[in-house]
Amino acid sequence: MRSWHRRTFNALAVVVIATGILYFWMKYMLVTEDPLAVVNHPLQPLTLDLHLLSAPALLVIFGIVFNAHVAAKLVGRAPLRRSGLASLITFAAMSLTGYLLPVIVNERAHIVIRWLHIGSGLVFATSYGVHLASGLALWRRVEVRPRSSSA
Repeated sequence: MRSWHRRTFNALAVVVIATGILYFWMKYMLVTEDPLAVVNHPLQPLTLDLHLLSAPALLVIFGIVFNAHVAAKLVGRAPLRRSGLASLITFAAMSLTGYLLPVIVNERAHIVIRWLHIGSGLVFATSYGVHLASGLALWRRVEVRPRSSSA
């Protein structure tokens, strides 16, 4: 995988995760004193816009990363880490539920899809963070090993 793949995916993941958490906080945790207010915070629409505009870009770069990194791990040519597999599964769930949110009109189904989206997004954020941290630790272990000198 090329470094721009990793950097772009990580940057977009941070934007999607941060705007998702921020939007959740604004929509469900804040309470406005204005009974006629449509939003709980003035930046709530902008936060949702950023979330909705960065998510498709994340999906595109995910396709590139999948081809360059994930597919090789899945077919057994390299060791598979549990954090990567958890990230992959929750990314799929998060993406599918994010796609369904604007098109599901049944109120009960919409509530279920919304909470599945929030839950899978939080689990993705956690598992991907663990995946990055374990990858960094593995990389450091490999870099620290003394190289054998041949005389």
